[in-house]
Amino acid sequence: LRLIFVESITEDEAILSNNFRMKVDNDDYSGTDPEAALADFKARVRQYEKVYQPVGETEGDGAAAYIKMFDAGRKLESKLVKGEVERKVQ
Repeated sequence: LRLIFVESITEDEAILSNNFRMKVDNDDYSGTDPEAALADFKARVRQYEKVYQPVGETEGDGAAAYIKMFDAGRKLESKLVKGEVERKVQ
């Protein structure tokens, strides 16, 4: 069994906006004013961003496999990805 990190990074504003709208429509915000829900979710995202640590070259002393997906597949970056199952993730 091999560990592989998979990271999804979204910087495209159109994708982010769509994702935010979908999030505020789920059960977490049921019965909440949509504008208040959106403001709350964006505040939560800003808190996550303060402590988030992206996967990088030094992960696992440089020996960890990872896949980074940017903007829903616009770009893929990978390191030490091998084998049929791991390549299917890409």
